[in-house]
Amino acid sequence: TIMKRAGSRSLRVARAAALHLAGGVLPASCVALHKGRLAAVAPEGGDFRLQRASGAWLLAVDGRAFFNFAVRRWQPLAMAHGPYSPVRELLYVVFVPEASLRGPARGTPALFVKLGYRELAEEENDDQDALIGYVEKKTAKLKITNVPGAGIFVFKVPKSHQVFARPCRAAEASLKTELLNSSDVAVTPSGHCGEL
Repeated sequence: TIMKRAGSRSLRVARAAALHLAGGVLPASCVALHKGRLAAVAPEGGDFRLQRASGAWLLAVDGRAFFNFAVRRWQPLAMAHGPYSPVRELLYVVFVPEASLRGPARGTPALFVKLGYRELAEEENDDQDALIGYVEKKTAKLKITNVPGAGIFVFKVPKSHQVFARPCRAAEASLKTELLNSSDVAVTPSGHCGEL
């Protein structure tokens, strides 16, 4: 209730209380990679706080490290927003006009299309820049930034696919199957990896 009333994203914690919560493990005793070298995750001393991140409270020090209670170690704060953060899965369909290719059915201009799925950290809410950057790195054919006629559709996983162990991957497979069997579009496989 104190945290709810505080309404802030961080609350100061006394050093003795923080170290008690951390089982006496000092931040300076834990190392991590920093610019390719091992370094202490935080210097001796430090400002301990309960810090809000990804909808949860973390025991943090100097805005640089947090205490991971599962492994009983201090880790770089960036990891709390990466491998440990909640994710949401999205389906995407990217399309780029293919100037050198004519459609097989009618000889009309064709599109190079890639469909897939991607996990995004929940902090990247409504920000598709990370997804666009990810897609554009897949192949030179998928450059969509400032390309006339290119675009991306982004979808949430359909509720009908939430019953599967991997809902987004199942939805991707269903979409590929639907496209292969559609009478509205002509789909041509682009390789041996099941890509269309």
